[in-house]
Amino acid sequence: MKEVGRQDSEETRRRVLEYLSKRPSAMTIEVARKLEVPEVEVLRAQEGRNCWELRADAFEEVMNELLGMGKCHVFCPNRYAVLESFGEFGGYSITGPYFNVQTGTLDMHIRYEGIASMFCLDKLGHMDRKPAHSVQFYDSEGQAVFKVFLTQHSGDGGYDPKHLEIYENLKRRFGRPSAAES
Repeated sequence: MKEVGRQDSEETRRRVLEYLSKRPSAMTIEVARKLEVPEVEVLRAQEGRNCWELRADAFEEVMNELLGMGKCHVFCPNRYAVLESFGEFGGYSITGPYFNVQTGTLDMHIRYEGIASMFCLDKLGHMDRKPAHSVQFYDSEGQAVFKVFLTQHSGDGGYDPKHLEIYENLKRRFGRPSAAES
């Protein structure tokens, strides 16, 4: 899988971290637009802090972990629109170039060979400023393919401990050493 070039990565990292220090709940896509960098570089700038890049070769394993996370908030962005859905992962199959997710609540057909990088990102929500936990998938141009956010309990606003455990396990099992740690 091809990675987006990392030219001027120290300068990009500095700019991203400076921006986020003033706006910690900013959406990564908005930071990328404001700073005119690929969105994936906004996540890479945060590695070693609140972001973990996952092994690029672990797509199917990461998807299998999503099976246990219950109802998730899924975003599928492109340049002109964002489709949001709430649902549970499952019903996996592969047909030609597509990894299919087909449940009663989600129907996705992902050209999975185009997934170049994956991340777990912990940040403050842009609307409620509460902790948000997500698994994000990017193409070789650094644009988001889809993002999966854990959903909070409706009553207390917290997360199901079982879902948080699965999420933390994703970071441990599939996280690769970050640039900040090497």
